Amino acid sequence: MRYEELRRTLQEALADDRSTRREVLATLSRLRSRLSNYKEAAARLRTLLRMSARLQATESLAEELNLICQVIIDIRAYRRAVITLLDDDLEVLGYGWAGLDQEQAAALQKTEPLKPEERRKIFQEEFRVSNSYFIRYPKSDRLFNREIGVASQLSSEDFVNWHPRDLLFVPLRGPRGRLSGTLSVDDPFDGRRPSRESLRIIELFANIAAATVSSHRLYLEREAARRYLTNLVDNSADIIVATDAHNRIVVFNHAAEKILGYEADEMIGRDVTELYSREEDFEKIRQALRDDGEISFFETYARTKDGGEIPISLSANVLLDDDGELIGTEGVSKDLREHLELERKLIAAEKQKTLAQTAVGVSHEINNPLESILSACSLARRHLAAGDLDAEFLTEKLEIALQGARRISTLVQDFNKLAYGSGYRLTEVSGEVQMVDFNGTVEDRKTIDTGTFCPIPTKPRVLIADDEPNIRKLLGEYLSQEGFFVQTAKDGQEVVELAQRQPPFDVVISDIMMPKKTGYEVYAEITETCPHTRVVLMTGFGYDPTHSLLKARKDGLEAVLFKPFEPRVVRDKIFEVLAEENKGKS
Repeated sequence: MRYEELRRTLQEALADDRSTRREVLATLSRLRSRLSNYKEAAARLRTLLRMSARLQATESLAEELNLICQVIIDIRAYRRAVITLLDDDLEVLGYGWAGLDQEQAAALQKTEPLKPEERRKIFQEEFRVSNSYFIRYPKSDRLFNREIGVASQLSSEDFVNWHPRDLLFVPLRGPRGRLSGTLSVDDPFDGRRPSRESLRIIELFANIAAATVSSHRLYLEREAARRYLTNLVDNSADIIVATDAHNRIVVFNHAAEKILGYEADEMIGRDVTELYSREEDFEKIRQALRDDGEISFFETYARTKDGGEIPISLSANVLLDDDGELIGTEGVSKDLREHLELERKLIAAEKQKTLAQTAVGVSHEINNPLESILSACSLARRHLAAGDLDAEFLTEKLEIALQGARRISTLVQDFNKLAYGSGYRLTEVSGEVQMVDFNGTVEDRKTIDTGTFCPIPTKPRVLIADDEPNIRKLLGEYLSQEGFFVQTAKDGQEVVELAQRQPPFDVVISDIMMPKKTGYEVYAEITETCPHTRVVLMTGFGYDPTHSLLKARKDGLEAVLFKPFEPRVVRDKIFEVLAEENKGKS
């Protein structure tokens, strides 16, 4: 039964009871009004649902904003709606609209937008209604001193209390209250100015628009970051590899393809351990990532597709999710081949430069004393050949030769120090030519005065070991004349065997380079089996190829002789070590 039929029936039934009839009719009127409101609400709800579905299917921000404006019209709230997008400085980025014809839309885009300082005037507290800002006419004209937006096509007769030049703005605020734009509406269908109640639906649409803008901005930022990172990874000159939590490769960039020879498609999903040439290094890397979460500049070797290996420097870190759970790793590896080759060339160049400087310095310093030696010896030989045995003359010439030899000995020892890495200085010869300056780089050697030491054996027992017969012979003769008991050995094995016999030797002087046993082996065995025998090692090498001297010094060796030397230097060194030995006993 329709409403009018029901109403007629009730009027006939209640014809005799006027008060009851009035009450029933009033109730029916209210029900009809509510039913109308429910129908309107249901229609709006259906419109909102359709809008929501369409928003989900729309990817363009402009289309989404236009759709939101159109729904405002479809629910018969306002006849025109405009969404203005703003940047952080309140400058206009773009528009979305509905209810405008082509001419009005063109006018909107051509009209000078509000300047940032003008737009800030909108958000004064005096204009606030709920979360919106309503500026009544004529205040709106006085506020901006010009007409803004698109002029209404309706007249004042089309409205109840709304004026065609009233302004209504709803701010679009994103996360943390960031203003991203405004929703402005005009020409209300009911012709009335807004109330808190009527603004609820408009503010709902403003919130939807704000969320849409924020979501779009996040999407754009995410896409920009993704493109940036993708370009960074793809265009990097270094190898970039990322894995999941199970060590499976998920990223393999172009540099990795070029350097290692694999295609990305064939490596994605494979175990990252296949890229490491040395398993023990991978275990160290995994342990460091497990303990510290990262590793920096770890030098190892990567395996290439053809089975080769290249040196790399790896920096890597673990990737965690929001709950701190491991989701994978990422690593950047630098190909060290070019770097190592450049380093090798630089070292070679530096060595060549040092060698050249040293050669110039050595030749310069040695030539002068050599000239003295040659001249003095030539004169002495000529006198001897002529039968002239002038002792004073010969002694003078031998002393000159001896001084020159001493100078050369000092220079050679300086050269040894240079070979072992001690500092040196350069001096300019002429122009760009430089040489190593050997003058004043070696401390004067200490001459041992035997009378200043603690008591030493009356006739010290000394064992001389050298594979050069002349050195053994001359040193033996000199030390014997100085009052030592001297025995010699020609190789490392012999010196150890002799040293272990009784009575023990007080001092063993051994060259570091001999057959059968090295100087270090001699030092180690004698030190262990003959603890009271002091060992002195001597060498003529600027560089010790067996590292005997370095190892012996590490184990406690203190006494070293550098060839060439005068026999008296050996004598003084013996007195020195015996004095130290006896001092330790006293």
